[in-house]
Amino acid sequence: MMRSKLSAKTWSIAFILIILLGLLFMIPINYYLDPFGLRSVENKNFTNLSRVSYSYLYPIKIAQKAPYYLVGTSRTMRINLPLLAHDLRKHIISLGMVAQSFEESLTLIKALKANGSHFISGFDASILNTIYPYSNRFLEVFSTQNTMIDFLLNARTLQATLRILQDTILSHPNDFTFTKEDLYVGKKNSYKEIEQKFFIVHHLHAKNNGSIYSPYDINESQVLEFATLGDSQDIIIIFPKHAYYYKLFEKYGVQEKYFHAIELLVNNTKARVYSFYGINSITRDKANFDDYGWHFKPKIGNLILAKIFQDESVEVPKDFGVELTKENVGAYLQNLRDSIQTTEID
Repeated sequence: MMRSKLSAKTWSIAFILIILLGLLFMIPINYYLDPFGLRSVENKNFTNLSRVSYSYLYPIKIAQKAPYYLVGTSRTMRINLPLLAHDLRKHIISLGMVAQSFEESLTLIKALKANGSHFISGFDASILNTIYPYSNRFLEVFSTQNTMIDFLLNARTLQATLRILQDTILSHPNDFTFTKEDLYVGKKNSYKEIEQKFFIVHHLHAKNNGSIYSPYDINESQVLEFATLGDSQDIIIIFPKHAYYYKLFEKYGVQEKYFHAIELLVNNTKARVYSFYGINSITRDKANFDDYGWHFKPKIGNLILAKIFQDESVEVPKDFGVELTKENVGAYLQNLRDSIQTTEID
């Protein structure tokens, strides 16, 4: 009987010691390897970090008060963070989120500005739509009080840390996922297939049983609030899609409302605004995008950064990218209208 009790007590102590040893291992390795780039973006693999399962990270990331934050949708996942940090000469933390709504972007940026941080943000047509079917899934998360201890003791943090260790052991380059995506040659969907999938088929999650873009509307007051938050060190990017979408945006009534939003933005912000919208040598080439032309490949992200930061070592097509100002935005948008209306897409 005594032996049995001692055995149970011994096992209990052993179990507690195992837990303590596990924590002693987990906390320093998660902190040192820093898998989500809280302190540095070097030697990291940032793929697939904008899933809902990583939502616990947002309050922790914001609390770091980094000099810069990358805010936007899944397109920001095609931006090379180490390259961006190098161009900025500042540390940057990614707050990318798949299918992010504009209200979520606005909430994030207000929190960043309150901390004295700067932002680089997308300004996509899809997120501006107030009828967006996946709106505001994360707003509740932003107000939670997660701490660094929550981060260090989270199993998903450890999972990401172990992935970094695995990549190191297997000698995977940090950008191997980007390289694979750049080289990927998949199905190239036709103009009609894209129209059917994104503009005609009724989506179950959309209000009024409409598609993502029908009806399409913007909230002008939110656009103006977003504009006034920007200062001269902030950067706003209108990311490219395949040229097919610009023809379809015109056809389905997205273009003029989105162009109105762009004018509101440029005329009311101190941030630098860069547009890669329109039919040009990059957006006409299907090899620069995924199967449906919705996401550009990482190599195009590098061209975007080269254009913004005037990196003359990178050859950027002359027709790809324009810095928008109060003086040129009207003429720029009119040129886009004319080009989209008159240019045929293969």
